[in-house]
Amino acid sequence: MKPAVFKGMVRETRLFRQVLLVLAAIAACLVGAQADELESFSVPLMQQSSGAFYIRGTLGESVAADLLVDTGSSYVALSQKTFDALQRSSAMTYVRSIKGATANGRVVKAKVYEVSALAIGDECVLESVEAVVLPGADRDILGLSALKRVEPFTFDLEPLALRFEACR
Repeated sequence: MKPAVFKGMVRETRLFRQVLLVLAAIAACLVGAQADELESFSVPLMQQSSGAFYIRGTLGESVAADLLVDTGSSYVALSQKTFDALQRSSAMTYVRSIKGATANGRVVKAKVYEVSALAIGDECVLESVEAVVLPGADRDILGLSALKRVEPFTFDLEPLALRFEACR
């Protein structure tokens, strides 16, 4: 290869790298600008003596519930009491039946419903959230069918809160 051709290739490679660096810098600025525009939400958590974290929520338009925050649960899970209240308010519709394993490893058949709305705190209302009704359940669970719609989220310990930057 002739030295002149080689020098030209080196120059083109350097120019190409510089263009890539400029494009990367522009992309980083755009991502940073979008992150700055996101509204941040902070919802108080309650810690039980067991160490579990709960959050106050409202299902449908008026059914208040203390929901156990459980990142290991695939769905929002409803106690029989909450399910009965939602059924009376017509705030949910049947979707399908599934088989799933509970935290203790027991396989159960559960019905999946679409709850019209789930309010997390005062400002974040998620519409059309899938929830399961587990036979014999005595507590309500805020699982991934809702949490994935507010990701990314973090637990703040001082003050105790669930912080997230999206409400989709």
